[in-house]
Amino acid sequence: MKGKKDPLAQDVQFVKGVGPRGAALLAKLGIRCVEDLLLHIPVRYVDRRTLKRIREARVGEEGVFIARVETSGTRYWGNAKDAVAVVSDGTGVMELVWRNSPYMAKNIKVGMTLLFWGKVYPGRGRIPTVFHPEYESFSGQAGVERSLVAGRILPIYPLTEGLSAKRLRLAIQNALEGFRENIKDIVPESIRTRRRLMPRREALSEVHFPESLEKAEAARQTLAYEELLLFFIRFLGQASLEKEKGPRFSPPGELSRRFRESLGFRLTRAQEKAIADIERDLLSGSPMHRLLQGDVGSGKTAVAAHAAVRATESGFQAAVMSPTEILAEQTYSVFANYLEPLGIRVVLLESSLSRKKRAENLALVERGLADVVVGTHALITEDVKFKRLGLAIVDEQHRFGVAQRALLVEKGKASGEFPHFLVMTATPIPRTLALTLYGNMDISVMDEKPPGRGPLKTKWVKEGQRKEVYKWLFGEALAGRQAYVVAPLIEKSDKLEVAAAEELYEELRAMAPPELRLGLIHGRVPAEERRAIMEGFRQGRIHILVSTTVIEVGVDVPKATRMVIEHAERFGLAQLHQLRGRINRSPETAYCILLTPYHISEEAEARMRIMCETDNGFRIAEEDLRLRGPGELMGTRQHGVPEFRIANLMKDIKIITAAREDAARWLREGDPLSDPAVKDALERLKKAEAGWVG
Repeated sequence: MKGKKDPLAQDVQFVKGVGPRGAALLAKLGIRCVEDLLLHIPVRYVDRRTLKRIREARVGEEGVFIARVETSGTRYWGNAKDAVAVVSDGTGVMELVWRNSPYMAKNIKVGMTLLFWGKVYPGRGRIPTVFHPEYESFSGQAGVERSLVAGRILPIYPLTEGLSAKRLRLAIQNALEGFRENIKDIVPESIRTRRRLMPRREALSEVHFPESLEKAEAARQTLAYEELLLFFIRFLGQASLEKEKGPRFSPPGELSRRFRESLGFRLTRAQEKAIADIERDLLSGSPMHRLLQGDVGSGKTAVAAHAAVRATESGFQAAVMSPTEILAEQTYSVFANYLEPLGIRVVLLESSLSRKKRAENLALVERGLADVVVGTHALITEDVKFKRLGLAIVDEQHRFGVAQRALLVEKGKASGEFPHFLVMTATPIPRTLALTLYGNMDISVMDEKPPGRGPLKTKWVKEGQRKEVYKWLFGEALAGRQAYVVAPLIEKSDKLEVAAAEELYEELRAMAPPELRLGLIHGRVPAEERRAIMEGFRQGRIHILVSTTVIEVGVDVPKATRMVIEHAERFGLAQLHQLRGRINRSPETAYCILLTPYHISEEAEARMRIMCETDNGFRIAEEDLRLRGPGELMGTRQHGVPEFRIANLMKDIKIITAAREDAARWLREGDPLSDPAVKDALERLKKAEAGWVG
């Protein structure tokens, strides 16, 4: 036998009751091994012990109910087509309504038993009504009683299409029982005692099947601490290695001067300061390790392009890694426009390139004939070989793990030097959080918009005025202003999200004047078609672009100054701010309309108000931190911060600080990287991250 295999790293299909088909569904949630399954923790809990009967429902109060679906279908309310289900539990009837979401009717079938919860409103004919309830379905009352959650606290998990909560819970229970002896403590007992943390086995059991909500939170905090400790051991350990020799760039020369002259606009003071910070690093002889933090539209790309110019004139190559193909293509287009007129060769590397084009570009990179290489995670595959990589730029680092970052840096170590490393993040991070997470990175903050950016106005509109909103939008498009329409976010299903976008596109095409051309873009549109659509939009041949959140980051079409976001209540503050940033790229006043149903949660109402009050990303980041409650971060991408499975960076500041202190002390006084439990955990994490990125 070649060395001892780690049981928790085994393929998840070997967990009792999962099998190959179940493993394929779990893979959509990033669950590939046993540990991934154990760490797929609930986003929240519903206390089944406080279950209400329908006759006990009170308007204005929240409740948890179990009832049978008596009827299910759709009906019109004004211009909106709603999904409506009537449910009964023998003590009364209630309506469940999904406004302007007719596709939901396909999921709710007569005869199903639903466990659902939400706020009760007065409905038609005085029937109590819950709008957009969260729910779980069972095949009858017997199914409820047989479930793992009858009469206790119900864990609510992120799911995917085809995977029921019941099946996921059973798989987690089987993993906990079947691999119990293989769950070893990662955090040393001395730290656990001092920090009052649970043993790992107990924490995993309590986070999934808690005795009380207090124990569930204590378990989550234990697992969050463990995750953060591993992050800092690797992050701080790697940082100490990187205090080696870095490429020493030559002083700025003719190429830098020509780049500045070709920009056609004057750099802001914030851009000049960031360039000066980077310049100091490039000339130091030590590897740069800098975070470039700036609001949407603050001009980070021009600063990054300047750094790439500096690499070229110093005889080095630069690599720019983006999280998605759409963003990589956008970045490639911008860099090519900036740099190719100066004689700097820019190439694109992504998985959708033809085999012939990819081979051509790889040869250019290896021979040093490609000066700047833009791509996705395709940049870190084995066949990409740089002749002399001197600068690595990563956009939106949270979507890449530390392992991916290390692989990119490895590409430059062939010459015996660590490349300079620059991370760009689009949404401002509250400064306390940035310093805690990136304390060993230098931070440049860009808090100014470039000149020539007009005001940005945001309006929150309820669904009753939806027809008027689109009448206004079509008028704006006929007047020559381009627009985005963002389709609803549907977290549990990519398929449903695409279907919602396609349905919206067809609806708007039927409503729009014949002279307007509409386009549709989402993650499943083939790469060539997507590029053609984006180019048509950039050139003004497409007037209105209907899209999912694929346009969230980095897409830059200055003539597009109007946006409508459907079901804006489903998006987080950071995501709404990112989306809105697409339309504030010219001197013209930009308008963003947030469309929501009449009945949304108090938290969603607060998000809408903040969006209407300010377009300052730093204020929005602070408000985001203030608004977020337990578990809300889960399933919601937060830009500019690493993506953690368990730690909630907006509420776990004390845990982050403690884990950082303990990791630094352990690295100073011992060798955590040689600890068997830590080594196994880091190896599992490395594999998991490789799966997340692609």
